[in-house]
Amino acid sequence: MSETGLSQEQYDLLLKIFSPSEEDEDTDVDVFLDKLTTPEELHQLAINYNWDDGIGIPDWIIRQPFCDRGTALLVFWRAAPRPYYGYANRDEVLKKQGGIFDDEVDYYDLVKEIETRYLAGFYSQQNIAFDPNNDEGTIRTQIYLEYEAKQELPPIMLIATPGKILERASF
Repeated sequence: MSETGLSQEQYDLLLKIFSPSEEDEDTDVDVFLDKLTTPEELHQLAINYNWDDGIGIPDWIIRQPFCDRGTALLVFWRAAPRPYYGYANRDEVLKKQGGIFDDEVDYYDLVKEIETRYLAGFYSQQNIAFDPNNDEGTIRTQIYLEYEAKQELPPIMLIATPGKILERASF
C-alpha cells in the first residue's frame, strides 16, 4: 500500500471513475462507486474530484457510513461553505438563487448536511488527517471571508482532524 492509502487494485478501480477505458466508458459510474468500501478510497475520490462535474459524487461520499471525519471535512471546505453561512436559512437561498454556483441551494444543502452529520457524530472514523488551514497549501478557512455571516460556522469545522496524511493519487 502506498502513501495514498491505496493498493494497486483500489487505484485501478478509482482510475475507472476518473479516466474510464473505452470498455468502461459506457458503464454507469454508480457501478464503480458501489465497489468502493474503504475510507481511503473515498478520500482519494474526494481529493481528486473535479467540482465542475456537480455535487452528485460529493453528496454520495458524505453519506457513506465508512466516510472518515477527515474526508467529510475536506468535502465541506472544498464546497466553499462561507457564502452559505451568509443565508439565514434554506428558504433565503431558494429566494436568491444565482449566486456563486448555478445550483446554489444544492451546495447549501451539501454544506449543511455535512455540518449536521459532523456535529451528530455520524463520521465516527477519524483516521485520515485533513487541515482546512493547509489543504495542499490552500488556507480554506480564509476564503470568502468577505461574506457576512447570518449563521455561525461551527468552530469544530475549523479544526484539523488527526490521522494519517494521505498523498493525492494521480489519475
